[in-house]
Amino acid sequence: MIKKLNISGFRGFGEPQTIEFAVPDKELIGSGLTIITGANNAGKTTIIESIRAFIGSGSPSFSEGKRNQKTDGIVTLELTDENNKIYTITSVPGGGSSTKKK
Repeated sequence: MIKKLNISGFRGFGEPQTIEFAVPDKELIGSGLTIITGANNAGKTTIIESIRAFIGSGSPSFSEGKRNQKTDGIVTLELTDENNKIYTITSVPGGGSSTKKK
């Protein structure tokens, strides 16, 4: 289960942003539901694609068109699960669309 997602340098996320997801609480009905809404071009798809980057096998590829130049083209994604384990994906500087997944 995802607890938190940090995105920097991916598409419109030039400044680092943190998305905190609702974590289920056995005592509160409806807890654990996160709804992503917003205007067109607000970053909803970028959030979903960032999550997908962690699901697939191997390292994802971030083409130059998907990198935000405010971060010198460096994409950094960090996912924290409910056990506070952190997973990261970082683009390789000067490596085209190559990334490192940890």
